Amino acid sequence: MQTLHGVLPPKCRIMAVVKANAYGHGDVEVARHLNKIGINTFAVATIGEGIHLREHGVTGEILVLGYTVPQRIPELVHYNLSQTVVGLEHAKQIDDFGTPARVHIKVDTGMHRLGESYEHVSGIAQMFEYKNLKIEGIFTHLCVADSLDVGDVKFTEGQIQSFYQLLVQLRSRH
Repeated sequence: MQTLHGVLPPKCRIMAVVKANAYGHGDVEVARHLNKIGINTFAVATIGEGIHLREHGVTGEILVLGYTVPQRIPELVHYNLSQTVVGLEHAKQIDDFGTPARVHIKVDTGMHRLGESYEHVSGIAQMFEYKNLKIEGIFTHLCVADSLDVGDVKFTEGQIQSFYQLLVQLRSRH
């Protein structure tokens, strides 16, 4: 832990991804151990995985990475889960449901799985205006960041640049 914290910015927290039963290692066991050593921020694929962790005593923030239908917002609130907003339409659906929900905005910088395109600055900025979205974060997925292939490294650098350019544009609007 000290090694990781030593290379991260002071206010940066580690989010452990424990989706798919912590990749077969036991989601509850892994999350409980991480709680004990000071990691209190987790990501799961589905609302069901988040509820499972809560029902087994896992504390801290739990972010649902995948799409959740707006009708399940009461469960998100009840189990104190954060939801990924996977696009502008999803953001509007959550806002229109009428119950304040904690969310993180997913930005698509090239993976093309989920997220609002980094090029749609006005749409992403609009999400910050919705009264029922309690925005706690904004992120992207670097899909080939673990590759040393020259083309993949260049692609990852482009994703990072696109994400930071978006952040600059969003800040200039407020």
